[in-house]
Amino acid sequence: MKWKTCIAVVAFFGCGLLSVFGVVALASNSESRVPAESKPVTMQEHEQMLEKLSMMKEEALAQRNDLIKQCVDILKTDEYKYSVTFAAIDLLGQIRAIEATDLLFAMVDRDRCQYTVGGRCSVITTIPEQAVRRYPVVKALIQIRPPHQSVVKRIRDVGNNIEPRCYVAILIGTQGVELSRYILEKEIEAETDEGIAWRVKRALMFLNEDYPPEASKKK
Repeated sequence: MKWKTCIAVVAFFGCGLLSVFGVVALASNSESRVPAESKPVTMQEHEQMLEKLSMMKEEALAQRNDLIKQCVDILKTDEYKYSVTFAAIDLLGQIRAIEATDLLFAMVDRDRCQYTVGGRCSVITTIPEQAVRRYPVVKALIQIRPPHQSVVKRIRDVGNNIEPRCYVAILIGTQGVELSRYILEKEIEAETDEGIAWRVKRALMFLNEDYPPEASKKK
């Protein structure tokens, strides 16, 4: 009985080795084959390809513009259910529709609680990974990556009752923690208006609550 088992094991490994050698042989053969020489591209083919790429570019840009317009139209009306609204927001983020930034910023200010996954508004965290799970608008803006100056401007301009954590999450999501902290600190240093300075300090306070400076340095 033992010898039968030994034969079976040897046969098993033998088949395995043959398979390996077979793969190696095929690889060797494929490497030894000399690829056929490609025909040089003629000037006419070159011009045709340029024309084709130009047409494809125009079509792609036209489709993108049409897509953005349709999504923006959806977000400007309350006729659709949240599933459609969220899909439009997500699509704008996926294609990085910088043209829709102002509209999305306005949604953060005006309708942050309305456009929340789960339909409930809670105190938002500045941690981007957590914020994007509840606020599709925040996720889309992080994907679009607007200039940090435009995000800071929203922090400066929003009223004292507007929650700035969304904007801090967007800033961190696009610039990183330490650079965001540096940007806000420099903004406070340069600001002469006490009201605006207070708003930026408030945003920096929220950032430091979620990302304590000493903890970040240790990392």
